[in-house]
Amino acid sequence: MCDPVTATALALSAGGSYLQQREADKNAKRVQDAKNNAFEAEQIRQRAFQDEVGAAFGENVNKQGRENFDEQKQVEEDRFKQAFAERRVQPDYNTGLRTNAPKNVVLARQAESDKASAETDRDVGNLAGLQGYGNALFNQGLDQSQFARLFGNVQDKAYGQTRLLPLRMQSAANNARKSPSLFPTLLKTGGQALSFASAGGSLDGGNGFVVPFTGSSGSVSASGIPIPGKKPVFLQGGPFGTLGGV
Repeated sequence: MCDPVTATALALSAGGSYLQQREADKNAKRVQDAKNNAFEAEQIRQRAFQDEVGAAFGENVNKQGRENFDEQKQVEEDRFKQAFAERRVQPDYNTGLRTNAPKNVVLARQAESDKASAETDRDVGNLAGLQGYGNALFNQGLDQSQFARLFGNVQDKAYGQTRLLPLRMQSAANNARKSPSLFPTLLKTGGQALSFASAGGSLDGGNGFVVPFTGSSGSVSASGIPIPGKKPVFLQGGPFGTLGGV
């Protein structure tokens, strides 16, 4: 069995090592948890980007459908017809005729004017149809371009956030990491010092450590056995006591 000093030294060293390891394990867990939280936060941001693109894509699909196209075409046709209608005026069939002009002449002019108006309305309707079709196609092209720009912007933002992920994780780990406390280190260091001191001498009945020493008062061996003809020297009170001769 080992002497009490050695046992105490081993206990201090073991206790210090245990506390150091426990602190290291807790520190590693804090660091890993911080990294996991940073990674999960990035996943939330990426899912938000995906939702934004998904919503824009669904809206763009609806805009590119036939029903929406027909609605836009009709809106553009009506706008063109309305612009033309605002320029039309009711003709005066008597313009340029004498007051006593025959009625059949007035009726003939009215018939020609009505025929011209019908042809004009026909041409306006045809032109409005073409104009509405072209404008609806143009609007769909604008919608596609708008979606492409939005998709590109979101993609750039998502990629930029992904590139920052390692830095965020490292920063979170640095913030979560704590410096080791002094107490376990003192315990371990004290145990090692006590073990070294115990290895250099033996316990002398509670009066002190008998250490190998040579001087004017005498000398002893490491085991505390006096060398013949010389007096033993004691280090009273343990490794931190006072030196004295017997």
